[in-house]
Order: sequence, then C-alpha cells, then structure tokens
Amino acid sequence: MSMPNRRTPDYLDRLVRDLQAPSDTVAPSPQPQSTRWIVALAAAVVVVCGIVVVTSNRDHAGPAGPKVGTELITAAGLGQMLDDIDRQLGDSEVDSLTIYPGYASISRPVPGAPGSEQSYRYEDGQLTDTGTSPGRTEGVPVDLTELRPNVPQLIGLVYGADRTLRVSDPTQIFLDAKRGDDGPVVNIHLKNETSGASGFLTVGFDGAVRSVYRSDQ
Repeated sequence: MSMPNRRTPDYLDRLVRDLQAPSDTVAPSPQPQSTRWIVALAAAVVVVCGIVVVTSNRDHAGPAGPKVGTELITAAGLGQMLDDIDRQLGDSEVDSLTIYPGYASISRPVPGAPGSEQSYRYEDGQLTDTGTSPGRTEGVPVDLTELRPNVPQLIGLVYGADRTLRVSDPTQIFLDAKRGDDGPVVNIHLKNETSGASGFLTVGFDGAVRSVYRSDQ
C-alpha cells in the first residue's frame, strides 16, 4: 500500500496562494499550454500537486462541487456561523467544531470545571445549549477567529475535494475543526456511501494544506 500523500505546509501554501485567481476574474487571458489553471466565466479551478482549489465570484452557489446540500459549507454560510459563534458566546474558543451542511455541533471547556465540556448545536443562525458532560480531554482550545480570514480558501478546497480525494458523487460531507499535532486544523471529509469511497483533506487555519488521504490510498 502506498504511503499517504503529504506535502510540506509552506510549500503547498505558497503554491496555492500564488495561483489563486482574483475575485474579479471574468475570463481567462491567453496562457501557454503548460498552464495549471483554467478560468471559466465566474469560476477558477487551480490544480497544484493533485490538490484542486475552486474559487468563484458567486459566494453562495459556487461551481460544481460535492453534490449535497451545502448551506453552511459555503463561504457565506461558514463565515456567518463563525461570526454568530463569536457574538453569541462572547468569544470564539472551542475544543471542536463539526460542520454538516445544515447544522454544526460545538464543544467548549467549562470555566472553573476541569474535565467538563459544554456542548452547543448551531442551526438557522442560533446556538442551542445541549448540555454539560464530563470526560473532556485536557488541552488548549482553538480560536476560530484565526480561521475566519481564510474561509474562502478553505471553501475553495471543499469545492475541489471530490477531485482531490477521488471520491466521485459524494453523498456525505462534513468538516471538523480542532487542534491537531501541528496546531489548529480543519479536516474535510467526503464519502460515497454507494461505492464506499472516502477520503479526507487536512487544512491549517492559515489555509495551508497539511495532508491528503485519498480514497485509493
């Protein structure tokens, strides 16, 4: 079995950021045959080392990507949710944030109660307290404000994830944000329940790709 395809964060971050098309791109300028990106009308597709990034001027719709409902998993939806979390909770520190197309679940430490965690459900713009439970693993929470400026880049990776991960017509998609070995990360998970193909992409809060686990690895 081949080893997972890993790239250094600085290398991938530099390539992806350099190749991002500006938001006002409308049509492509002449490019040599060796160009690695294609701009078609309002969308740009960037392929770097097998990682597909899709950018779009249309914040809500976006180009073709994982064919499931993606209300929260859009630049507008995710950005609004992060703003709502900060406003409704008073800060953006969480142990974990798991995002599905229609809702998200949040876990936070309980002040003054080591080993306990507070859970919330986010849906339709509102946070609902779903209770406190013991068993929290001690650790440093992540600050979602660090992710907020890089939401468009993260969503660009989401829109290209079916091709990056080689999961055709995914039926499940979710994101989870937490602290990884190298700092705060977001994992992009895709699965096709019919074929059984699945994979995930790990991205730092700075928008740099940390690792790729494709369905055929």
